[in-house]
Amino acid sequence: MKNSQINVLFVIKSSQPGGTQSHLYNLLKYMTKMSDFNFHIALPPGGIMVSKFRELGLKIYELPIPRYKIKIKDDLKAFNRLLQILSSNKFHILHLHNSKPGFIGRIAGKLKKVPIIIFTPHLFAFKPYQNKFVNLVHKIIEAFLSRFFCDVVI
Repeated sequence: MKNSQINVLFVIKSSQPGGTQSHLYNLLKYMTKMSDFNFHIALPPGGIMVSKFRELGLKIYELPIPRYKIKIKDDLKAFNRLLQILSSNKFHILHLHNSKPGFIGRIAGKLKKVPIIIFTPHLFAFKPYQNKFVNLVHKIIEAFLSRFFCDVVI
């Protein structure tokens, strides 16, 4: 890795094949040919996508992250692990995919002073069939994090 390269860390919630993982894999197949960037990815261990991303030359970081429900203990472990990952390298861009990585990642990225934080939700946590109060809480949290803890939501 050259010092002039831009270090980018992607964070996803699953290492199994799926929409987000396939989307990112297809983008990175071509983006990894750009010599100005050094791409890294943090994802749960064990899935088939770990080897697929490794084949592209990405630096892999294991990040066991609970996928859906809030699990305070496991979420805090994932948050602390992400802080360790961010401390291990000077990342210029942090690109987070999905709600859980977006939540813990925006806070961790801001604490570690990552210059550019991008969040791609793919789906938001609030849904019309859920409890209205729960949806309101999710919307307030999302608005707060989007405004103060990231540069862009795409």
